Amino acid sequence: DALPKNHQAFATKQVKTASSKDGRGKESSGKKSKKKVRKVTWVRPNIRVRVVSKSLEGGRYYNKKGTVYDVTSMYEFTVLMKGDQKLVEHVIERNVDTALPKAGGRVMVVLGEHKGKVGTLIERNSKAKKGAVVQLDDEVELCICSFDQVAEYVP
Repeated sequence: DALPKNHQAFATKQVKTASSKDGRGKESSGKKSKKKVRKVTWVRPNIRVRVVSKSLEGGRYYNKKGTVYDVTSMYEFTVLMKGDQKLVEHVIERNVDTALPKAGGRVMVVLGEHKGKVGTLIERNSKAKKGAVVQLDDEVELCICSFDQVAEYVP
């Protein structure tokens, strides 16, 4: 189901960031540019995510996994990084992607009609692009989800 354009998930917040170059590629002197930050739509506490942004923390955590520790505002959340156990604050959705466990692992549905429900990953089929087959805790039938609709659940 597609969301209407005026749905709250599409609301944006203007954030001023320092820009090193102006529109013509020349160095600017302290000019500010505006970037739109979307509201948090699928990120929830206790899910595993993978950092896909090279700009977050200077690329230090690029392609590394972490667990969402807290959703601190409508736009940002905090991630506890696996390994060094460092809390990374002010993360936005476009910096991360869902991470899946191996078959038999616990998952949470983060998008779609079963959003917020927890279950067990039965199968993940990346070659056929079929997606993830999930057995939800309170359902008898299996749920077939895209990889973007589910994330590893870390209680």
